[in-house]
Amino acid sequence: MKNMISTRTTTVVTFTIIAFILLVGTVSADEEAKEWQPPPPLPDDFDWIQLTSGEWLKGEIIAMYEKSLEFDSDKLDDLTLDWEDIREVRSAQTMQVAFLNDVIAVGKLYVDGEQIRVMGEKDYESQRSQVLSITAGEPKERNYWSGKVGVGINFRSGNTEQKETNGQANIVRRTPKDRIKFDYLGNFSESDGTSIADNQRVSTGWNRFLSDRFFISPVFGEYYRDQSAELMRSFV
Repeated sequence: MKNMISTRTTTVVTFTIIAFILLVGTVSADEEAKEWQPPPPLPDDFDWIQLTSGEWLKGEIIAMYEKSLEFDSDKLDDLTLDWEDIREVRSAQTMQVAFLNDVIAVGKLYVDGEQIRVMGEKDYESQRSQVLSITAGEPKERNYWSGKVGVGINFRSGNTEQKETNGQANIVRRTPKDRIKFDYLGNFSESDGTSIADNQRVSTGWNRFLSDRFFISPVFGEYYRDQSAELMRSFV
């Protein structure tokens, strides 16, 4: 009789252990299967965007005009993404969001599906279809400007001495309803002290956004000079 009780007790304990192991394994598998997300509710160091494919990208939101989002990815550098291909946005930096009803909300941006929320001194919620533009930074003049400047110099020596220099600058002023661009490109080269290339191009443009798809360009100008070809052209 004692042996029978002992056998039953051992059997019950064995089944209990097996059931516990299976339960723990199932919970772990479920946790791993859950879709990964960045730290909620809003990250402190990076802006995060989730594509409709489920992929998350971290980096810095630059701006959104005409349903195209400019994003400086931490891994993939500068990207231009269709607004409709983005499922979720979580900004670490303060954003200015302009809506079609002329409201400009300032704060951290959270987009989830078709809902958009700007969390600042005054929270503002709307539908993402009502967004006109998004620009980064608080409404201060220094935050409106961004740009890149590059210079390259190349020396070659041999039968002849050749020097090549090129410069490029791209400067943009972005506000919720305006975008002004300045672009410069110059190329200079000489061989044995004789100029063989000297050309420069400067262009500027001002876009005023009237809706999420339409804008006007009150000002556009371009200047081009190619001294080696004795060509000079300007257009405004």
